[in-house]
Amino acid sequence: VKVWNVSGLDVAEIQLKNLTSNGLERYNRHFNAIVPTSHPNLAVFASTLHEEADGVVQRIENTKKRREIVPEYKAAVLLEIPEEYVSFRFKGVDTKKKSKRARGKKK
Repeated sequence: VKVWNVSGLDVAEIQLKNLTSNGLERYNRHFNAIVPTSHPNLAVFASTLHEEADGVVQRIENTKKRREIVPEYKAAVLLEIPEEYVSFRFKGVDTKKKSKRARGKKK
């Protein structure tokens, strides 16, 4: 499905940026807001999805033709996880032990 594939847009010198730290959560919230009911029937869901797809196509075209300006955002900050957290093990707990349920099963 070519409409949802945006991998080639960066080649055209178009910068793509997420509006939140978790784009999937943001889109889920957006889509839930445009669906008129919490449990729509198939026709309503398909109609809403079609309208959303048309809007995405329009935004892609606007971005390609520079009619829509991509907002500027701060660079992401990647935190380094300390080694003591990565290698942490509970003292006295064997993580390789089988559960009671697994031990009770016979082969």
